[in-house]
Amino acid sequence: MSTSPASARRLIAANEAAARDFPSMLHGVNVMIWALTYPEVRFQLIDWEETWARPMASQLRIAWRASPHDPRLAEVVQHIKDADPVADCILEHDVTTVTHPNGDRRRLYLPHQDEEVEVEFVAFGRLGNNIRLMVVMPADIVQHAKDAMPSTIASGLMLNGSWTEQSSEQAAAAPANECSD
Repeated sequence: MSTSPASARRLIAANEAAARDFPSMLHGVNVMIWALTYPEVRFQLIDWEETWARPMASQLRIAWRASPHDPRLAEVVQHIKDADPVADCILEHDVTTVTHPNGDRRRLYLPHQDEEVEVEFVAFGRLGNNIRLMVVMPADIVQHAKDAMPSTIASGLMLNGSWTEQSSEQAAAAPANECSD
């Protein structure tokens, strides 16, 4: 999947597997709006608040504060705040600080599988036009993908032995959240 600049977090392209695993992509739904406001997502994304909502809201909050005059970013933030009180509370009051999920592993249920799946986020650096390629792949095949890459590419993507710039695990532990239902 390829996403547009941080201001919009808009999906630009997705392959067939991404569309199968995340059908909302076929309808042009903003990734942040989908993950933070769609009720069914709280069942699909395992440990929704801690491992999905807080880190994603953090990314959005950081981008929003860095670009307060970006109209699309303001629109996305306002939509989320208006659509869901828990997401609004997380955006306003949570102190989680995650700038990017690269290297994060998270669990979810996919529409075509009966069991939970662990995925890893693999992000490639921003392209010249500020577009980032993000790959969400089953965690059990990530090492195979790393092994298949030429060493110069793999080492450029890796930092401290993992595929991460700053993962959720490296972020400071946030205090207990008071934003739950």
